[in-house]
Formats: sequence, C-alpha cells, structure tokens
Amino acid sequence: MFYTNGLNKINMRIFSFILLFSISFTIYGQLNWKNKKPFSDYWQQEVKYSIQAKVDERKLTISGDLELIYTNNSPDNLKEVYFHLYQNAFQEGAYYDLLQKTNGRKPRYGLYEENGLGTRVNELTSSNGIDTVIHDNTIMKVVLKKPIRSNESIVFNIKFQTYWGSGSTRRRMKAYYVEGRNVHFNGVHWYPRIAVYDQKFGWNTNQHLDKEFYGDFGTFDVELNFANDYVVEATGTLVNQEEVLPSDLKQQLHISNFYHRGKKGKGDTLSIPTKRLKDERKTWKYHAENVHDFAFTADPTYRIDEREWNGIKTVAIVEERHCPNWKTAAEFAMDVIKVYSKDFGMYEYPKMVVADARDGMEYPMLTLDAGRDPYYKGLLAHEIAHNWFYGMVGSNETYRAFMDEGFTQFLTVWSLEKIDGEIYSPYNQKGKSWYKNKFKSGPKSRDMRAYFGYMNEAIKLEDPSLNTHSSDFDGGSIRHGGGYRQVYSKTAVMLYNLQYVLGDSLFLASMKNYVNEWKFKHPYPEDFRKSIIRYTKVDLNWFFDQWLETSKIIDYKIKGIKKIAKDSFEITFKRIGEMQMPIDFEVVSNADSVINYHIPNTWFVKKTESIILPKWYGWGKFNPEYTTKVYVPEGIFNIQIDPSGRLADINPLNNSQKLPYSIEFDAQLRSFPDRQKYVIKLKPDLLWNSYDGLKIGLTWKSDFFKIRKKIDAKFWMNSTFFQSDYGENVWINRNDDFLYDLKYEDILPNYAEKFKVKIRIALTGGVHKFQTGLHKTSHNHKLKFGVYAKSLFRSNSNQLNYALYPDYWNIGALNNSINSYFKRPYTFIKGKGVMNIKFRASAILSDYNYEYIKFENLYQRGLKKFHLKTRIFGFLGFGNNWAPESMLFLAGANPEKINENKFTRAEGVFTKNQTQFGDNINTFHSGGGLNLRGYAGYVAPELVDGNIVSALNGTRGASASVELEFDRYLGLNQLGKLSRWIALKSYAFCDAGLINLVESNVEKFAEPRLDAGLGGTISFKKFYQFETTKPVTLRVDFPLLLNRTPNVNPEYYSFKWIIGMNRAF
Repeated sequence: MFYTNGLNKINMRIFSFILLFSISFTIYGQLNWKNKKPFSDYWQQEVKYSIQAKVDERKLTISGDLELIYTNNSPDNLKEVYFHLYQNAFQEGAYYDLLQKTNGRKPRYGLYEENGLGTRVNELTSSNGIDTVIHDNTIMKVVLKKPIRSNESIVFNIKFQTYWGSGSTRRRMKAYYVEGRNVHFNGVHWYPRIAVYDQKFGWNTNQHLDKEFYGDFGTFDVELNFANDYVVEATGTLVNQEEVLPSDLKQQLHISNFYHRGKKGKGDTLSIPTKRLKDERKTWKYHAENVHDFAFTADPTYRIDEREWNGIKTVAIVEERHCPNWKTAAEFAMDVIKVYSKDFGMYEYPKMVVADARDGMEYPMLTLDAGRDPYYKGLLAHEIAHNWFYGMVGSNETYRAFMDEGFTQFLTVWSLEKIDGEIYSPYNQKGKSWYKNKFKSGPKSRDMRAYFGYMNEAIKLEDPSLNTHSSDFDGGSIRHGGGYRQVYSKTAVMLYNLQYVLGDSLFLASMKNYVNEWKFKHPYPEDFRKSIIRYTKVDLNWFFDQWLETSKIIDYKIKGIKKIAKDSFEITFKRIGEMQMPIDFEVVSNADSVINYHIPNTWFVKKTESIILPKWYGWGKFNPEYTTKVYVPEGIFNIQIDPSGRLADINPLNNSQKLPYSIEFDAQLRSFPDRQKYVIKLKPDLLWNSYDGLKIGLTWKSDFFKIRKKIDAKFWMNSTFFQSDYGENVWINRNDDFLYDLKYEDILPNYAEKFKVKIRIALTGGVHKFQTGLHKTSHNHKLKFGVYAKSLFRSNSNQLNYALYPDYWNIGALNNSINSYFKRPYTFIKGKGVMNIKFRASAILSDYNYEYIKFENLYQRGLKKFHLKTRIFGFLGFGNNWAPESMLFLAGANPEKINENKFTRAEGVFTKNQTQFGDNINTFHSGGGLNLRGYAGYVAPELVDGNIVSALNGTRGASASVELEFDRYLGLNQLGKLSRWIALKSYAFCDAGLINLVESNVEKFAEPRLDAGLGGTISFKKFYQFETTKPVTLRVDFPLLLNRTPNVNPEYYSFKWIIGMNRAF
C-alpha cells in the first residue's frame, strides 16, 4: 500500500530547516564535482540516504525504513523518478529468468523466489506527492504529483523488505550456514535505489540482468540491527564502535588468536567470544560520503585483522576456521592500496575491507572475496582496484562494462607485478612434490589475467567490440559468455597497448590525470578518450576507434631481409591484420649487439632511446607494406618485432627472422599457453604387443597457444624383444619395423567461425590410415558437424598377425570413404544427452562399394542415489561389396573401431583366444555396434530356409541399452584418499537388439536378442604426479541372462563373464 501525504502534516518551516540542514551536511564531500567540473556544463545528481534496517536471522529477511533526499542538479524538471529493486531479478517470470531460459538454462528457485519475493516496497511517500507507481520487475516508476524542479531537493520515505534467496541462480545477496547453525549474510543491492539521471541518457532504467550497476554519488547513514553475537562490516565508517565492538572484544576477535583453527584435529572447534542472547541485539551505525552504494557483510564467526597506511585502514574479516589462511590479507590489501594510490591517484576513502564471504564482488570500501593465501591475491587485488574504477570513478558500468572491469583488470596485473614480481604468485610456490617443483612452470601475471583471455579469442577472430552494452554481448548472453569476458582481458590488453603507443611515463601520467579529473563523477567512454587525448595532446582517435569500436586484430610480419651493401640491409614489414600500430623492433647482430628502432604510425613519436625511422602511414588494405634500411656492420643474426611483449600481435611466430620456439620435456603436467613461441613437447614412450614385442617410441606434441598449428605425433621402433611365441606358421620378424601416428590440426578463422582442418597419417596395429577433413562447431557451441575423407588398408598378410579379428580384414584392399557427421548435445528431464548421426559412402579408388547412415543417442541422468545411462542405436546400410572391418557387429565394436584403441589395436593385452568367434560366448568385449555384450565372441547362428547362417555381423540393425549405476547406493567410492586415484562403478545392464542376415537375405532380420546382468569398472584416474594422462578404465560384465542361448550352454540364467577397456557406452 502507498501513502502520499506530502507536507500537509508537518510544519513547513520545520521541514525547510531540516531539509537545508541535511543538504548542507553533505556539501563538504558531496559537491566536490562542482568545484572541479570536467567541462563547464557538466552536472550530476546528489543523494542522501538514511536507512534503519533490521535483519531477521531466522526468516532470512531484512526490513528497513529509508529516507532519501534527492537533489536535482540537472536543468530539467523531473515529473517522474525510477528506483531499482535489484533482488526482483531472481524469480520466475523476471526478465533475467527469461534471459536464462533463452540461453538454455533452467533456473531453480527457493521458497521466497518462487513466491516472487525479492525486494518489496510496503510504503512510499514523497514531499512532492505521488501520483502513480508502476512496477516492471526490477524497475519501479514513480510519477510525482509535482515535478522536481531544477536545483530543487525532494524527500522520499520508503518502508521495504528484502528476502535472501536459495535458488540455483547466482545471487550476490547471499545467506548460508557457517560452522553449525551460524548464518552468514551478504547484504548487497538490498534497498530501493534511485536510478541515475544523467546528461547522456536521462533516466537509466536498465533491467537488472545479473551484470553491472550504476548509481549516484552521495551520503549514506545506515543502521543495521543484528543479533548480539554478529560481527559486521560495511561501507563507511562505524560511528558507534565502542558500543558494538569495544576494544576488548575487538582484541578477542583478532585473527592471531585463531591460527590453530582449520586443522580438523583436537581443539579445532568454534570459539564463542559473544554468546547469543535471545532478546539482546546490536545496532551497527555507519556513515559514508562520496559513495554510490552501501553494502554489508555479517557473520558470528568473523575474526578481524587490521593495517593502516596514510590514514587508511585495511581490514580483513575472515571466518574463524579460515584464519590461518588469511594471515596476509590485511597487509596485502594495504600494499595494493599503496600501489594504486601512488601510480593512479590517491585512495580517498577511510578504509578498505576484504571479507571472507564466498564471493568475488566489489562495493564502496568493501570487497566480498573468497579463497586462501596466495590464491586469493588476484581476486583481492581486482576487487580493491574496483574502488578506483567503479568506486571513485563512477562510470555507467551497465552501459559499458569495460570502463570498470577492464580498467580494474589492468590495475590488478599492475599491482601483482609490483608486489610479487612477474610470475603469478599462486604458481610461484614450492609444493610437496619434487616432480612438479622441477617441471611445472607458472605463467606471468600479465599473461594470466590479461593477454591469455584476449588472445584466446582474438586468434580465432572472435573477440567482440568493447563498446557494447553489458547485457548485449552476443545478443544477450549470461555471465561471462558471448564474449563478455573480453571487457576484462581485451580492455586490459588495450591499456598495455596504449602504454606501448604513448611510452611509459606519458601513459601513466595520463591515467592518473583521468582518475583525478573524473573522481566522484560519471564518465562515459567518450570522456575517457577526451581526457587521455587532451592531457597527452596526441591524436589517439585512430587507436580508440580500433580497440573500442571494432574487432580488428594486430598481425605484423617480417616479410623479407635483403642485403644491399656490405654493412646495410633492407627490411620489409607487412601488416596482415587490419589494426595499425607503431612498431618497435630490435636488430641483433652476429656480434650480439642490439640496436632498437621505432616506426611511428602518425606524427607523434613517443619518448624513446630507439632510432626513429620514417612513419608508416596506413591501415587495413591501405599501404600494407613498409621497407626501411638499417646499418649493421656485424651482420644480422635476428630481428624481433616488439621485444617488450606488449603488442597484442595474434601471430608472433612471424614477428622475428628466426622462428621463436622452445623444446621442452613433456612432463604430463597441466601448463599454460606461450603467447610468444611455438612450443614443442617431447617425451619417451614404451608400449608392448605380442607381435612387435617392446616398442620404443617418442611422442611429439607442439602448437602455438594451444590453438594454432597443433601437431600430435607418435613414433615407435619395434624391437621384437619380449615377443610372444607365434609358432612355425608365423614369420615373427616380418612385423612392421616402424610405426607412426601423425595428426595435424589448425583453425581456419578467415573462412568461418569455429572452423578447423584435421589431417592424420598413421600406421598402427598393421593398418595404414589416412584421414583429412573439415570440422565446424556452431556459434553457440551446441552443434558439431563435419566432412572428411578416410582411407584404410593392410598392405601384406603379416600385418594380419596384429589383428584381434584377422578374419575380418582383407589384404591390399583400399577402404576409401567420404564421411560426414552431426553431433548435438541436449538436456531432457533433468538429464543430459548427445545425439550423433554419421553418414559414410565409398569413395574413388575404393575396392569396396557400400554406404550407411548411423544414429546413436546417449542419455544419462541421476535418480537419487542411482544413475541411469541409456543408448539407442540404429544402423542402415546399403551396398553389394562391404569392407568387413566396417560392417555392423552384433556384440560390440567392429574391427575398424577396435583398431583405434591402443590397448586393442594389436594382440597383447587381449589375445585372439579371448576374441575369436565360436559356438559359445567368449570373454572379450569392446563397446560399439549393437552392443549386445552378452553375445561377445558368439557366431549367433540362425536357421533360414534349412540353412544355418551367422548373425554376428550385418549391414542393418537397431538396439537399445540401459545401465543403472548403484555404486553410490553401496558406498563403493568411500575410499578416503584412495578415491583420488581410483574410482569404482557398479551397475545393472540390459541390452536388446536385432540385426539383418547378410549371409542369406539383407532384407531379412534375425530374431531379437536380449541380455541382462551386472557389471563393474575400476578406473585409474591418476598415475604418479601426471596431470594430463588420461584415465584407464577396466571393465568386467556378467551377462547372467540371455534370451537366445548357445546350444553348448543352453541355460537362460548362467554365470558368464566378459572383460574390456572402457565402458560399454
């Protein structure tokens, strides 16, 4: 219900006195913008909030009385105002709910959210009267009876209630349990907040879609009422500290008293400095000036640490159990404040809080964080930096998020490098493993938090324009999808490239000037551009146009070097990318001397000690080449573009005369890309099979940035040591002397998005293989499709000695085919699935003539303590001359597929005795085909017109398989530390299907077959310290039931077993 009693119940003189006093109280901090306007007709609105709020710790609600004094400094008369009710975004039917569902998400909502309870306005009054109130999800429009005139102030009084939620959608306003029944609260965007009215847009009425925020600067006086045992921190200065947090209690809560916590041993229990009393509460009173928002965090288990520098307190508040891991937080926060203040402009607030609050979000004077030392350093540095870009420089981040997130990301790297050095601190720590300490290297902070993110998309030509609304990346993505993450990384890289253009000192001075010019004001992108250009007196419009308005990329190359005289050389550079930049390059002589050069691209020349060459004027296709002469008496050893590593060139492999590469031992540890070199990783390899014996090999993996020019090559020399005894009928030394498997992959971004080429040449398991094709992923990553040519053949009869199924391969016959496929993942009834469709047709020069279309649908979902997996499969083939290795098999995979697994491509781990077909079930199974595992190794005879024919393979068929896992029900994986190394699975299964009879009539099908039983797997997830080694899974199935039994074992129910690698599907 709303009330609009205006001023008719109070004395006008008293009201006027109170109003003037309130306004004058805010002037000393609030009118700073009037004393230092960025331009003559600049203005911004002013707010003064007074809020008294009470938290209900049991109901998880906060109720408040809010008074807002709003001053209209614009030249306009305002007939209506707008308020943000941010928490209304998280409920069924909200705009954000619609956006999530558009992106394929199905949010789950808590009780309050299900009932549409976010922020509810119970009562609203105004000194100008209220005509109409219109609610539109997160926006409340208030039409006034009397407009707010220019330079007039108005008072709003609002009674409201906000509810904490518990749904699946990320909410920054969090409530959760800590150590028993203690409830932690993060109070953010919790009150009705008036929208910004500015010169660019008028009213900013963007719906909240879980992205960024925008608010007016002003003063906040807030009282927060909590149960007496809570420890609270919030925006602003605590004005009644001796009342709620007296010095003796504060000393008791000091972090150093709790370094014994978190060890899960004796004495590791929660202390109770303040016992909760039912009717005793505390009111925490805060005052803040020149801020545009107010947030708080509260927790009975919070403990405190403080540092101080230059009158600024840095406060760390941390859950008691986490105290040992937060010893450095307050001091690190102080060091970060020092760096930012000295290099980018003084921090103007009296404190900075870093809070252990399961989040990563910024608010004025308060950051809600997570993690532990040293891993939290990047997060803390980032959120603290937001108090420069967002906090003090209050850009409209909803409209252009790069102005706060990107600038903040740049500052994050800046502080990490100054405090901890070049290498990103969390990866510069010695661990317990000597192996990882020796072979694992950490990335640079600059790469980790800036260049990697940008390069990953720029190399693919997928980086977006930065000048995009925060909720409009890729037409409306959620979270960091659709290119939104580039507001962080691309902007940070842009600033490094601006530094590269201007030179270090001018760049830093211009950034500090921008901060000071727009401190406590609202800049837009054009204001940032003007500020930098005005200060530097350099025309940088070409630079900002490229970086902010386009997706152009930087790509320069050294095209050629020509000796034109005894001591002189001519160097030609080429611009391949559309973005122009000045060029720094160095020439290294054969005597190891270094000469630095600078090629300007405009009349501006930065401060540099390099030799200045004539400018290179051009962009895009205009003037793409540049030739210069250099004098190098000792001769040129190498030329390197951008030795500083700041230029965001997407292909640095052509930035030097000599290919930049590194050769490393492949320690099988997770690693980060190298953005400057082509990385080659080598490791020895040992394999064994019965025919080759011991195989001594080498694995070569190489790429640029883990994206371009990827090579995965394996080579083996076959020693015949430990070769199996094959008897007199096999020439044991006629095995292949040398085996190989060469794969090449690269993206083709100039032709299409997410488009790549793959090539493979191999000789493995006695089969020659060639494959080449084009592969495409859809823009939303949901569809994959492609086309490729494939060739298989065995060149001599000795190669049949490798095969587990030698009778199903022909010698010297080319199995050439053209293949296409389509793959689509999906969600259905709380489960996930993937649909695969493949088509194959015999190709030119093939010795066979056949084609088929294959369909496979895989689906899985949880059922409480059980897990359901299903497979539906169909195969329709045509042709009069089939390659036997490519036919459809009743029990499992065909020989073509079996040859692709290194454990089954040759006899060794499994023997021919386990695989051969006969009149009874055998013991080897490989998942695939119709997958009727209970008939593994069985010829599956059928009586047709008095003749016995086999149904073990065919050209048409269909099947369905079901597995129901129950290992969680049995608790099989409660193995303690051993579960890091192995995983156990148990399940019941059932397979059913039918296949056509190619030995009699391809149109006729055998009688349906069915099997059922129990099975289990053991997966070895980890080997030694290796991180990239793929898990190995061993499987044993017990097909206890067959509906069509072998004559030699006619019992429907009998004990049978089969083994194999990996799951059946």
